[in-house]
Amino acid sequence: MDTLSHGLAGALLGRAGSRAGRAAAVVAVASVGAMFPDLDAFFLPGRWFSMGNTMDYLRYHRGATHSFLTAPFFALAIALLARLAARRTPLPALWAAALAGIASHILFDWITSYGTMFFSPLSWRRFALDWVFILDPYFTGIPLVTLVLALAFRARAQRIGIAGSILLLAYVGLCAVMHAEALACARRIFPGSRVSALPQPFSPRRWALFADRGDAFDVAYVKIGGQPEALPAPPSAGGRGFLQVLATLRASYAAPAAAPIEHFQTMERDPAVAAARRSPDVAAWRRFARFPVARVETLGDGGSRVTFTDLRFRGPWGRPAFQYEVLLSASGAERAAGFVRLFVVQDETHRR
Repeated sequence: MDTLSHGLAGALLGRAGSRAGRAAAVVAVASVGAMFPDLDAFFLPGRWFSMGNTMDYLRYHRGATHSFLTAPFFALAIALLARLAARRTPLPALWAAALAGIASHILFDWITSYGTMFFSPLSWRRFALDWVFILDPYFTGIPLVTLVLALAFRARAQRIGIAGSILLLAYVGLCAVMHAEALACARRIFPGSRVSALPQPFSPRRWALFADRGDAFDVAYVKIGGQPEALPAPPSAGGRGFLQVLATLRASYAAPAAAPIEHFQTMERDPAVAAARRSPDVAAWRRFARFPVARVETLGDGGSRVTFTDLRFRGPWGRPAFQYEVLLSASGAERAAGFVRLFVVQDETHRR
């Protein structure tokens, strides 16, 4: 979930759990606590302000700051700092607010598909429920509207906060139900395969269905519910605005019975892929990826370009995220490597 939505959700929970006399401090601390874990995007092990280092981001984001084991200690640090400004609010209340905010961040990241290491540093395994897309206007809108109402009707602010919290949790429950239905659709479309269902942008009815075939993945983009209907024509190429993205999404998700199926080979046995996998960074990328596939391009000098894609971050919305490329010589030695958005080929004629 994005950091702003976390902050709003934390503030909502703080408003629901605080009385009028200490509401401002509790709401502020809960909101700060809910946003705090994402500081790991800036302060990753081995370097400061490392947002530009995508590989470190994949290795460590949603790690130690997103852990139930470290949360009480981070919450205490936040509460001690808040106590300097909120001297009338007891330290235990500030600690509880900060802890609730951090815990809400961990739980609300768990419901997405990225993966959260909430037992780090004892375990670096990632957990993901695949219920809610990382950017969800309903998840963001519920706490935002509730907080505005709580400000407008201060005498009933706590009751409004409780109602908004229940509504937010009910929406997450709805997404869980839709995920179960999406998995059932995946089993019908891909009988006998190990299947997954991942949420898609801006609607709990849109899902990406995956079937693991061992040496390949099959993918279908579907819209759960409603009657089968012809998809609208995709928008013309060239537009990049938000409305263009919405039009593309509307034209890309069909009823399960009519959804086209895409097929992606993993290319695991290709010699160029095997050579690229010797790189420690590729190994780190593959530990992060859930649906890894590769594309091999033969270059004019006999070398190869190997592009790794995690299908989790590929969809109708545009270019895949977190694609990693390795440039190999004719002998299979690595000449250059990097993420596609940063990749510059020094001895070729074009820039990635």
